[in-house]
Amino acid sequence: MKKEKKKSALFRILDYAGNYKILTYLGVILSAIAMAMGMVPYVYIWKIVNELIKCAPNFEEANNIVNYGWIAFAFSAGQIVIYFIGLMCTHLAAFKTASNIRKIGMKRILNAQLGFFEDNASGLLKNKLNAAASDTESLLAHSLADISGAVVMFVSLIVLIFAFDWRMGCACLLAVIISISTLFLMMGGKNAIVLAEYKKAQDNMSKSATEYVRGIPVVKIFQQTVYSFRNFKNAILCF
Repeated sequence: MKKEKKKSALFRILDYAGNYKILTYLGVILSAIAMAMGMVPYVYIWKIVNELIKCAPNFEEANNIVNYGWIAFAFSAGQIVIYFIGLMCTHLAAFKTASNIRKIGMKRILNAQLGFFEDNASGLLKNKLNAAASDTESLLAHSLADISGAVVMFVSLIVLIFAFDWRMGCACLLAVIISISTLFLMMGGKNAIVLAEYKKAQDNMSKSATEYVRGIPVVKIFQQTVYSFRNFKNAILCF
């Protein structure tokens, strides 16, 4: 159920991109291809070393070294070009999505009833809207492409290691299992509650800061500077 909710949320975010949505998919695919291509040069470097060892000390018999080197270079250069094109696609889609989120959010705020602002402070609304746009931009521009590339790189690396030595592959898998288990322990349970409280305190501080700065002229008129600063101070202390 959790995976389905995350998937549907991602697609809802991509709906804000409009016609630029296809660029996100294209960028993710290109990033995965680039990471797979990045594994190929290591294979040919291994072939070069292996051939040199077999031909030693008669290195002039190693006829394929130059060809292996050019192939490794071609894949390395291709990886850079494809990864750059992929990032360009994801960034264009991310900028369009963030822009649409801000426009649609402001439109809904302008059409909201006055009672809505009594329960939702302007500072909190501003912080939420900007945070949603910036977080979405970071997710679509970098995180999705990096995650897809990391998955492909991990799978490719495990396959190569098992091809070279199955014992080394088992050792690497064990290290990955330990790392993932540690991350779950760090981010779950009580730590998840702490992160939620931290986010709530951060929102309160942002709301109090915005309201305090906007209300400074009124505070000075009525000479209530010390008393008006109390809420802002408490918000910082809780943070």
